[in-house]
Amino acid sequence: MNVQSPKAERRARKRLTLPISETVAEAPPDSDAAQLAAVDAEARSADHEVRVALAAYFIAEKRGFGPGHELDDWLAAEAELAKVAQPSPAGPAVSMRGGRHEDR
Repeated sequence: MNVQSPKAERRARKRLTLPISETVAEAPPDSDAAQLAAVDAEARSADHEVRVALAAYFIAEKRGFGPGHELDDWLAAEAELAKVAQPSPAGPAVSMRGGRHEDR
């Protein structure tokens, strides 16, 4: 037998009759959060560009800074950074305690 207090029963009915516009899914987007996300994306993009430029510099340095290969250096730097950013297929070994596995 399911027995509810009158107050709990009223709450249950009220939840069933709420209009859809009052649900969390229908909440308007937070403009501050959107602005923060845009600033974060811009900062990540700038950081990536700086890393690529630095890698391209070192690639050009290795070949003696000969002119005419700037685009090749940039593309090679992007490829190198993309390769480094990809996680290894096996991933790091993690113990049950959450730490990295180290040889003892």
